[in-house]
Amino acid sequence: MTFALLLVTSMAAVGTTGGSTGSTAASADTSTTTQFENETADDIYRFANGSAVLVYENQSEDPNEDVQSAQLGADVSSALFNAVVVTNNTENVTGELGVLVQPNSIEGSGDLSIEDEEQVNEFEASLEGEQTREASNAEFELDATVEQEGVSAASDIQTSGELVYGADSLDIDADYSVDRRAGQREAQSRSVTVEETDTGYEVSFDEDRPIREFFRERWNTSEAARNTIQARYQGLTRQYGGSAEVTIEQYDYTEASENSGESDRLDIEYTVELTGVEEGVAGQVVDSLARSQSTDLSPEERDELQDSFTNVTIENVAVTTNQEGSVNEGSVSVSITDYEGAVLNYLDVVAEDMEVINQSDIDSAREKLDARSAADLEQTVTWDISQEATDSGTSYQATVQYDSTNWEAYTTELEERGNPLETELEFSGQATSEGDSIDLTMDFQVNREDIVNSAISDAAEAAAESETEDESAVEAFRSLENAQLQVAKADMVFGEDTVEVRAAAQFENLSTFQGTLDEFPSDVPITHYYAEGDGESSTTYVYVEDLDMSEAEIRETTLADEDTVIHAPGEWEREFPTMDIAGTADYLGVDVDVNKPPNRGEMGSMDTETPTAGGSDGTDAGEDTPTSDDGPGFGLVIVIIVAIYRYDRTNACGRSGTDRQ
Repeated sequence: MTFALLLVTSMAAVGTTGGSTGSTAASADTSTTTQFENETADDIYRFANGSAVLVYENQSEDPNEDVQSAQLGADVSSALFNAVVVTNNTENVTGELGVLVQPNSIEGSGDLSIEDEEQVNEFEASLEGEQTREASNAEFELDATVEQEGVSAASDIQTSGELVYGADSLDIDADYSVDRRAGQREAQSRSVTVEETDTGYEVSFDEDRPIREFFRERWNTSEAARNTIQARYQGLTRQYGGSAEVTIEQYDYTEASENSGESDRLDIEYTVELTGVEEGVAGQVVDSLARSQSTDLSPEERDELQDSFTNVTIENVAVTTNQEGSVNEGSVSVSITDYEGAVLNYLDVVAEDMEVINQSDIDSAREKLDARSAADLEQTVTWDISQEATDSGTSYQATVQYDSTNWEAYTTELEERGNPLETELEFSGQATSEGDSIDLTMDFQVNREDIVNSAISDAAEAAAESETEDESAVEAFRSLENAQLQVAKADMVFGEDTVEVRAAAQFENLSTFQGTLDEFPSDVPITHYYAEGDGESSTTYVYVEDLDMSEAEIRETTLADEDTVIHAPGEWEREFPTMDIAGTADYLGVDVDVNKPPNRGEMGSMDTETPTAGGSDGTDAGEDTPTSDDGPGFGLVIVIIVAIYRYDRTNACGRSGTDRQ
């Protein structure tokens, strides 16, 4: 994830210096095994000790005026990578974003100001939360008004409630109100409660509602009403088995006056005793779950699941609705217990067919449920959300809170079961409208052991299992995983006129990338890389060693062709810039020996030594060139170089036949 950010940033850096920044995903060949195929240097400057600098001059056929400057560097001995891109700020954003990645953590922050779109009149939002070993909680608040002349929401909506998830219980209490602000409907109300009994369920109704003339004979006497209700539940018992007994507790029927334009009114309370339907209901639930997962259950598996769902206890279900005029309001209350066994049995039976979980996932779920029970963990979500239409727009308010009780005891129970909390996170963010802009601030931190390399490993597995498996991509991911990221950092600064993006990283061991490049000579190690340019042109410097071969032999490699100018030792004089090793190390907060290899100039400067025919200090030409260290770094440099190199030259530059002239 981090490396992808760095690589994408760096590709933008050199790619935009060469020209168009069009869709790299659609046009760039990301294969790392053929990147240098048919791509040769413009000039090769050789030193007496076998080292050399390969220079690539690129001129864009489609200049990008928004790119002011771009610099990219990678160094072998320090295993550092750095990219800086400065473009025109064409967006309505100012401020800063930053992220710091280490092997076991990712943290970031942002402070942005976004030009307010005209229809947003007022806006204030906040989000904060944490999940650590000690606590788990979060809160979100929103207060916004969107003004659009002549446009507003069709309804006023409000809902509030609470969900409590216990060790083996689930309780929900919620209410709602909807005002359509148009149309008048006849008043009606209804309440339904369901309670489990020793023999089944008791369902109680309380209704006050209009009855159309067409249905009058079904409800205009107590006996007719009872028969109508009994007929309904006979159909249900035929489906699920068992029986239903209807008892009318209270009954009142009023016929409307002729030509009044009103409906008859029914005010009734009744109870339905459902006996022996639990197994049928449980079986229906099991069949529905199996169909939703396209799972074929054996008779034994179905019976096992049906038994476990039969044991789920419905403590209470209550639903009320009330309609009056344009307003419809109501409430819902649900309390369920003893569902843990049903959940685990369902996972056990269908896991193999679902193909999205495995036995270790089931074992982990079982351990977590056991830990919840042992710790008596309780998690609560409350909410209060509303939408209100106004003459000029719509206003929104929302408060959502999450909290937990006995969380630390729960994480302790997990640790004792060998299934500790793997990820800890903290986050906060605020957004407010200020004049003509919306100001955003945010901070987050995620801690997890080996979080980066785990993500890389998962990406490699996903690439390997993909229907369009790319062996080179899998190999690159595996090599990156073995390289062991030490630290990575990226910052984006939105100024009034410019946007500056910087990304840098250091790795531990990058030699694993050596095998990912078949076309670049394996016996010619790259020691350093630096590229700089703007929206019209770029120059790339690739520092290599062990180029101990004749000019004719060099032209037989993929480094040169008949148009490449090869400069012999002692026959040239030119300055070569390098990346700012010290500045990159300081940016990342790491220590490196900036004195090796030599010829290190400031990033983008030309204040490096100037190798000449006699050597700048009286030595033979080439004795002061950058040299390789046996430490890490070689592979990353090559992978970065070739990925960017192909994008730059093939997709951006479109080098023509006159480029060398």
